[in-house]
Amino acid sequence: MPALSGDSNDPAVPAVSAAHSTGGRGVATSSAQGIALEATATNDTAVFAHSDTGRGVDARSAQGIAIQATATKDTAVFAQSDTGRGVDARSAQGIAIQAVATKDTAVFAQSDTGHGADVRSAQGIALEATATKDTAVFAHSESGVGVDARTNGFGAAIVGQCTASFETNDAVLGICKLGGNAIHGKGGTNAGLFEGTVVIQGGSLQVSSVSGVGGEISATSIFAANKHFVIDHPCDPANRYLYHSSVESPEMMNVYNGNITTNLDGEATVILPDYFEALNCDYRYQLTVIGQFAHAMVATEISDNRFTIKTDRPHVRVSWQVSGIRRDAYAKAHPMIVDQEKPSAEKGFFLHPQAHGQPEDKGLAGRKRLKEVA
Repeated sequence: MPALSGDSNDPAVPAVSAAHSTGGRGVATSSAQGIALEATATNDTAVFAHSDTGRGVDARSAQGIAIQATATKDTAVFAQSDTGRGVDARSAQGIAIQAVATKDTAVFAQSDTGHGADVRSAQGIALEATATKDTAVFAHSESGVGVDARTNGFGAAIVGQCTASFETNDAVLGICKLGGNAIHGKGGTNAGLFEGTVVIQGGSLQVSSVSGVGGEISATSIFAANKHFVIDHPCDPANRYLYHSSVESPEMMNVYNGNITTNLDGEATVILPDYFEALNCDYRYQLTVIGQFAHAMVATEISDNRFTIKTDRPHVRVSWQVSGIRRDAYAKAHPMIVDQEKPSAEKGFFLHPQAHGQPEDKGLAGRKRLKEVA
């Protein structure tokens, strides 16, 4: 039996003044339609519930709010449990927990052995957090996962939105000490999907294969100060790397080459790929004779994806190279503009300030930091 069950029709007389129980419930109140328990305090705690073996507060509502708490200076709801859950809130249709704080943390959850917060939703949003000046959600774990978000539907497990139009604002910020990963994407159709520009500052982009699978970069355009290949050194693959730089050109150029030997009449026909003329225009030729002194010339230029070489002697080995300028649909729609003005906001700043004897804050990254301070 409960220690005390109260009812009063007189506004001046409290329904319950004090309740204590060593074996059952300290207070048991029920209401068929209205509020089962309403408590107001101006200086102290409106409701204090303590239980050594059961629940401190068990509040249930079929249609309305099970617990509604408001505090102007202190904690609206404080729940602590040494073995179970501090708060167990469930809702069949509405919001299980709604918390609003104007200056401090709306919801603070800590657990030494389990989940700090375990929030689940069958159809809607499991957790929605909004902050106007500080962090909307802060999750900390000493040994496990700070945030474990899962969805079985078509939406996202975690959505980060940044509505302010400042370059330094982040919808999602990952910070990790050396040795870990600030953000780790694994599996799925894509480990990461970005719709927009991706900027890497103070680091590098490394793409490697796993068991010979992957390790490729596919892009419409790639801009870089240097483009290298790096491989295990063929003469000492266990201990050294080998680097080569790519060949640069102010044109979208394709290069083809090979070796061929002329026949008894000093003639040879070079067969090019069947797409050569569809892809290229403005052809250039280079011929080098190998092993003897002889003259070589392009006898007939490229037609039907082939050209012929003529030497003044028979059986002459010739090394040939042909280049062409792209004329495919994409190249025509996006012609290369070699010399470009910097945008006004980037003038006076450098992609690589140190190479020009300039301080680090004269780089484009420094420009963004200056805008943040401003």
